[in-house]
Amino acid sequence: MLRSAKREWSGPLYEVRAHAPDMGWRMRCEVHLAVAFEGDVCVDDPDGIVVEAAFFPATECAVLLASCACEAQSDLIKALETRTDTITGDRWNGFDYANAADVQDDVQQILQTGQVTVASIGAQTVDITPEMATLNSLPEGSQIVTADKGSPAASAGLQPGDIITQIDDVRLDAAHPLALLLRSRFHADQRVTVTYSRGATSTQAQLKLIGRHPTC
Repeated sequence: MLRSAKREWSGPLYEVRAHAPDMGWRMRCEVHLAVAFEGDVCVDDPDGIVVEAAFFPATECAVLLASCACEAQSDLIKALETRTDTITGDRWNGFDYANAADVQDDVQQILQTGQVTVASIGAQTVDITPEMATLNSLPEGSQIVTADKGSPAASAGLQPGDIITQIDDVRLDAAHPLALLLRSRFHADQRVTVTYSRGATSTQAQLKLIGRHPTC
């Protein structure tokens, strides 16, 4: 049983059963979705069988799955493909949750090369939250802190202070931050249209995304 300081669950999403006749035990696990949580995760495990338990971003699925046994990889990836958001009824589409196809691609990259490559504009950014946007009269999006010399962002004319508000037809907001969009929807060498705000002016620029290894 998992406990946290504050939690809200939905589900159950699915059930896992295991049987070890030679060891004389059966296991039944009911899986729920953590909708809201804060504080440390505590595990009530009187049998001492839990190795580790933690909440983690959906974008880390690939790294975690790559370290699993092959049979566990296929089962979990299949579960991601078929899961439905129990709150909205929508398929998990790679924005709020990991896209199963993207996770599987990342797993294969890790197994084959030991690393993952994700799309990048070649700039360090910080997300503008709805609260920050309201407080400072700014648009929601991702603000450029620095743009690497010769990067797609710099070559397209983007400067520190510019706020990226949209990529192609996808608007950036709290549910769709830049880093997650680049990882789940776009790929290296793809040409995109970036809409950004500089002062009171909204401008568009064309650029070609590059590939980078994600950092923790």
